[in-house]
Amino acid sequence: MKKTHLIILILAAYTAAQDPVPAFATGWAGRVAITTDNTKITTSNPIPAYFDLDDIDPADTFWQSVSSTGAEIRMGLSGGSTSTQVSCHVVTIDTTAKTGQIWYDASKNSTSVDVTYYIYAGKSGESAPAEDAAFGRESVYSPSGCVGAWHLNGASVTDLDDATSYDLDFITENNTVTFDAEGKHGTGVEFDQGNEYIRTATFGSSPDLAVTNIATMGWIQIDDTIGDQVAFSFQYDYSNGLAMFKNADDPKARIDIPSSGIADILYATTHPMSVGTWYHLACFGDNTNRKLYQNASQVATAAATGAMGVATTKGVEFGAGIGGSYFHGHVDTVLLFTGANATSEEFVTTCYNNQKDSTYYSNVAAWETLGGEVSTPTPSILYFP
Repeated sequence: MKKTHLIILILAAYTAAQDPVPAFATGWAGRVAITTDNTKITTSNPIPAYFDLDDIDPADTFWQSVSSTGAEIRMGLSGGSTSTQVSCHVVTIDTTAKTGQIWYDASKNSTSVDVTYYIYAGKSGESAPAEDAAFGRESVYSPSGCVGAWHLNGASVTDLDDATSYDLDFITENNTVTFDAEGKHGTGVEFDQGNEYIRTATFGSSPDLAVTNIATMGWIQIDDTIGDQVAFSFQYDYSNGLAMFKNADDPKARIDIPSSGIADILYATTHPMSVGTWYHLACFGDNTNRKLYQNASQVATAAATGAMGVATTKGVEFGAGIGGSYFHGHVDTVLLFTGANATSEEFVTTCYNNQKDSTYYSNVAAWETLGGEVSTPTPSILYFP
C-alpha cells in the first residue's frame, strides 16, 4: 500500500526588535542602528558627529517610514528601556532622492568599546525639539565646546544659520554669492572671487573668544590657484582675526592666528591643494603653540609670539578676509571651538575621519521594525508518516 505524508509548514514568527524600546521612543515605527568601531576612535572627548543618510540603503524601509521633513527623528543609545536619548540635528533630508545629513552628540564614543546609536523614525504628528530644548540642535554642539557651526545649506544668505546657541547667523551678502552649490556634505556656498562674501553680525561678548584655546575646521575646494584667498575668517581684522587661507599663488594652506595684536602666520610647506578637490583644513592655537592641519596631517607648527586675543567688535566672514583676499571656490561645514578640544590633535583626526566618510568608524544596520510586528516568516517543515 502506498504511503502518503502529511506535510505541515510552520511559519516561525519573531519580533524584530532585540533591544527593548526606550520610553522616549514609544510609538515610533522603527529604527536604524549605527555602531562605532572603537579601534577607529582617536579621542574620548565629545565631538559633534556627522551621519550621512545616503549610507542607509535606498531600498531600506527607513525611507518608506520617515516623514518628508524628518521632524520626528530622534536618537538614542543602545541599552533597552533605560536607553539615554541623544541630541540630534537633522540638517537636511530628501525622501525622494534618499539623501540628507544628521549631526548628533557623540559624547558617548569610546576608544575601548563599540557604542551603538539608534536613529528612530516614523511617527506622524511629531515635531522636532525646539533649538534650545533638551535634545534640540544646540545641545548637539555644546558638549564639545563648539561655539559656531555653519552647515551652509540654504537658498539665500539668511538661510545660513549658526546651529549653536550663539546664533551667529549670516545676515549680509556682498555681490552675488552662489547658494545651494556643490558641498562636501549636501550643499555648500560658492564664491567667484569677484568681491563676494557673506558676513554675520558682530560677536559682542558672546561667545567669548578672548580665551586661551581656539580651534576651527572646515572644508574647502579651490577653483584656481591665483593669489591669496581667504576661505573663512573670524574677527575679520588683520590684527585680531583668525583666517584660513589658500596662500598666494602657491596652492597650500595658510592660517593667520591673532597674537597680542599681531598675527602669527603659518604656511604649509607640503601638501599642495588641487583644483576641484575637497580638503579639510583645521587649526588650533593656545598661548604656547599654533598648529595647522590638512586632512588631519599636521602641515605647519610654530611657537606663539604672544597671548591669544581677539576683538569682540567684529564677526564671521566667509569668502574674504584680511584686506580682501577674495576666495574662489566652495566652502562647507565650518566649526569653531574653544576649550580643551581646541588643543587636541586626536580631536582633529576623529572629526576629519568622521566628516570625510560617516561610515569610516560606524557600521550601519538595516531597518528594525518596532512594536512586535511580525517580520517576513521563516518556514519550518515537519514530516508526518
